[in-house]
Amino acid sequence: MHNYTTGQTYNFFVQAGAEGDINTQETSGHEVWAADGENMFWVKYTYEQNLGQSGIMRKNKEGTIREYINGDYAHWHCNPSGDNNWVVSDINRSEFGKGADIGGCSVALTNINTYESLPIAHFRRPFGNHPYHPHPHISFNANVMQWAMVDDNDVLGIAWMDISHITADPRTNTEIALDDKLTIVTNDKYGDYKVTSAIYNEQKCYAIEPDNKMYVKVNNDCAFTKCAPKVTLEITYSDNGADCFDIVYTSAAKSQKDLADRENKSVIIKKTNFGNWKTQTVVVENMALNNRCSHQTDFAIVPRGDSPIYISRIMISI
Repeated sequence: MHNYTTGQTYNFFVQAGAEGDINTQETSGHEVWAADGENMFWVKYTYEQNLGQSGIMRKNKEGTIREYINGDYAHWHCNPSGDNNWVVSDINRSEFGKGADIGGCSVALTNINTYESLPIAHFRRPFGNHPYHPHPHISFNANVMQWAMVDDNDVLGIAWMDISHITADPRTNTEIALDDKLTIVTNDKYGDYKVTSAIYNEQKCYAIEPDNKMYVKVNNDCAFTKCAPKVTLEITYSDNGADCFDIVYTSAAKSQKDLADRENKSVIIKKTNFGNWKTQTVVVENMALNNRCSHQTDFAIVPRGDSPIYISRIMISI
């Protein structure tokens, strides 16, 4: 990254790999700036040697926060909309659509707010080299998506689609204040992070259904440091005797190799007794407190069993 005003140059995206090894294990590229210049988007390619997650990524211009937007497919190129609600991408593999031809291409639309990916079109790609990659773009107002495509006569041209009926509803997330320190980020229309208000065993609480997660962020004015050596969480919950849950979070990187693995840290909360409500105090070490978890949160509560988890109270001390 080079700042033309100050002349400062710095490594914007330090990629993970073995210490002292010039070869990266986060093979990434096809960078593009957001229209407002606040974030850069790119793709971390799907290769076996890569550390951590792969998919569409973005990082703020200061280089302090990086976020995984979507890893549903082996994305290759990406391009964000002017309103920062959507990003389009192409997938150079036949990853969806039965009967898709080998060497086919797909283009997809991803909601940046919810991380929902929507396949838009699938088509043949008879030639594997450039310029026959789709290289999709989205109009500034997010109403039209266009890409390069070969027709039935193998002539390269431009395809386009009106997607305004989709982009008219960006489906932004809902924030629920737990207290003055913690906020739940949820979405009742889409995704695996639906949290609903409930009354369970005569107590008001939030229900997390199986295959869903509760994403929680620490309010910025309560995060005393960007990374806390120890964060204490006191959680009152009921699991109805089912398998309990994990706390998934992002840790600070201690080495270059840790850079990609830090998004996948977890603490396993073990099942205790079969009482209706119980409280566990959990110490989470080395948690990053700058919204680096998914959906720009700090940690997630992830049920492990086939029954809902009910959360009535979470207290945090740093």
